[in-house]
Amino acid sequence: MIDPAVQVALVAAVATVGAAAIAAIPGLLQRRQLREVKEQVANNHSTNLRDDVDRVIDGLNNATAALAQVLENQRRHDAEIAGVRQDLRIEREERLTLARRIP
Repeated sequence: MIDPAVQVALVAAVATVGAAAIAAIPGLLQRRQLREVKEQVANNHSTNLRDDVDRVIDGLNNATAALAQVLENQRRHDAEIAGVRQDLRIEREERLTLARRIP
């Protein structure tokens, strides 16, 4: 049989190793998560991801402004076309009225 003092020492050692292992788990998981994040955001070229994202956002802002201008031009063209159609209606009505008056 094992000496009780040795048994106590073994139990204490196992408990210490177990506690250390449990305490280390969050750190290991955090390092693993950091590695995964780094793999997702790291790129194989010389530019920084943040700079890349900023350039994309700037491009979207420019595209949005350009689209707003195109839509404004479209509205103006629609109004101009409506005016031309109205002018044609008036011209047609005047021509038909004149045609009825001249035999």
